[in-house]
Amino acid sequence: MVLRDSEGGVIFSACRYLFNCKDALEAEISAILEGLSISIQWSDFPIVIQSDNAMAVAALTDDSLDRSAYGYLMLEIKKTLESRGFIPLKIERHQNRVAHSLASIGRSGGSTTCWLRRVPDSVAHVVLADCNSVSEE
Repeated sequence: MVLRDSEGGVIFSACRYLFNCKDALEAEISAILEGLSISIQWSDFPIVIQSDNAMAVAALTDDSLDRSAYGYLMLEIKKTLESRGFIPLKIERHQNRVAHSLASIGRSGGSTTCWLRRVPDSVAHVVLADCNSVSEE
């Protein structure tokens, strides 16, 4: 996951190995929850949640996963967001290369790592290309 400021600058980036992760949806929802938990400590501004997983983005604004195996994760996300404005944004896979690169590091490294004000060197070349602008319309 990567947290950016309003101008696209990296505030922090992180990856984590997920033990017993069933599928991509669980990994995405887990990353959203982890990112929210950290980002609310860094900023009082509304949070833009960008994901290339359409089901995860849809679940942020409706109850579609509340009875699924991931309902407990979605409930935790929604409770975290109760006091905070947020913008869910579905992006294309090619706009999410930083997150995918960090996920790859997490899968292969088997540990949790966080970088403050930067991304790992192996990901630096895709940071600017992935900076997606958001309008609050």
